[in-house]
Amino acid sequence: MSVSGISSSSLIDSSNQNIHNHLRQFQQEFQQLGSDLQTGTLSAARQDFATLRKLAPQGNSPSPTPSSSPIVQTFHQLGQDLQSGNVSAAQQDYATLKQDFQKVAHTQGHHRHHLQGGGGISQLFEPSASSSSSVSVTA
Repeated sequence: MSVSGISSSSLIDSSNQNIHNHLRQFQQEFQQLGSDLQTGTLSAARQDFATLRKLAPQGNSPSPTPSSSPIVQTFHQLGQDLQSGNVSAAQQDYATLKQDFQKVAHTQGHHRHHLQGGGGISQLFEPSASSSSSVSVTA
């Protein structure tokens, strides 16, 4: 059996679509978190944050490292403030994250068309490498 010239570009397209879907889900959940924080519904905000952590690969680490981006550090701080029940601090963290996401989306214009106002979250999801290549397999 011989398979020649299989392009991995379709695998990359699939990976990019998965990233796009995760970004969309993250954005929707992030907006829900903002609504729950605004109304002061702490239990719902905690659940929203738990969902966000599952959606954000870098959000699952136990604590940010000194080299973590400010967004990752603020994301972790938001979780700590929600856990301690400090709604006002969590609201401030949320506002900071929202501004940071918008700044990143503005400076990384190629993501703006994917998620209006929330594209900055893409830095939590960026694949380490995305290149197209071809492989030949002979068995």
